[in-house]
Amino acid sequence: MGEGVVSMDRQGTVTFANPEALRIMGWRDWKLSDDESEEAPEVLGFKASIESVTQSALTAETESGEVVRVNETAFKHQEGHSIPVSYVSSPIFEGSEFSGTVTLFQDITLRKEMEKTLVRSETMSALGGMVAGVAGVAGVAGVAGVAGVAGVAGVAHEVNTPIGVSVTSASYLESQTKGLMQIVADNKLSRSALDNYLDLCKESTAIILSNLQRAEQMIKSFKQIAADQASEQKSRFNLKAYIDDVIRTLRPELKKNQLHIEIVCPDDIELESYPGALSQVITNLIMNSLVHGFSQNGAGNLRFEVMDEDKIVRIIYRDDGKGIAQEHLEDVFAPFFTTRRGKGSSGLGLHISHNLIYTVLKGTISVSSKLNEGVQFVLNIPKSPE
Repeated sequence: MGEGVVSMDRQGTVTFANPEALRIMGWRDWKLSDDESEEAPEVLGFKASIESVTQSALTAETESGEVVRVNETAFKHQEGHSIPVSYVSSPIFEGSEFSGTVTLFQDITLRKEMEKTLVRSETMSALGGMVAGVAGVAGVAGVAGVAGVAGVAGVAHEVNTPIGVSVTSASYLESQTKGLMQIVADNKLSRSALDNYLDLCKESTAIILSNLQRAEQMIKSFKQIAADQASEQKSRFNLKAYIDDVIRTLRPELKKNQLHIEIVCPDDIELESYPGALSQVITNLIMNSLVHGFSQNGAGNLRFEVMDEDKIVRIIYRDDGKGIAQEHLEDVFAPFFTTRRGKGSSGLGLHISHNLIYTVLKGTISVSSKLNEGVQFVLNIPKSPE
């Protein structure tokens, strides 16, 4: 994040502006010619656009040697719109005589946007709490009832954490930047102070980036829930060959986790359906087993068994992993339900699968399980959904 630097003499005439100041303010230049007393047209309005800076710079308070700090205000861009900024204005003296000011300022647009996002997510999270309370009173269970609103609240809850971490890191970085700006204004910048600041920038930006990427992935996953039936055209494909193709893409993960997979499917079953949706369902079922069913690198078995039942196909998927506790069975298709929160699981995989099966493939899915006896999902899918 760069800082704009603008210096003025005691009459308020701009005598210098660095490239970052030109960029933030939208100026082409700050002078008409090599004569530094002749200001360019876009700079003539500088005193009006940041009137508070100019006034502060020329007050007795500043002339006495005190620094003026403003955490948040607005400067006027050359194109007419306002830019949220923070700034520090420090007096310049020649001997004991006040000769002008130097102002360091930052565009805080990104910080403001992140703060607004955090407020929105906290508001939605609070709404989620109210919805949960209403659901408890009304006796609503499973995916029905308030699932739609709970999904939005769930997004808020999940996204709130990485955005909150990002805002905290950005705020801390901002405070340290202000400290450095003051050191520069006081002409006390040392190599060690600069090195420490750069190390802080590297660490803070890494934290911000990783958490915003995490939030981005959550939002992308949530978008998948609203499956667009018009996004994919129906096509004819061989079911066994297609399952084999999907499994092939997952072989590295299966091999790494020592999982053996078996496919029992007649060779001649043809579907005229939506292969993309079916691929997502198959992938989510396998990944659910991988994440929840087995210990890390723990050996296990997965099995797809397909039966041709006239106008539908029945797909039975099983694993011999840890299984699901009875009290959790009714929640497995609910958005953001997971028993591994904070360990890389979003709680969206089975909900997305449920949504795709019912809204795109026009089928059904059910689950049965006991602890330490694995899990079984039964899918009934039309060969040609209407």
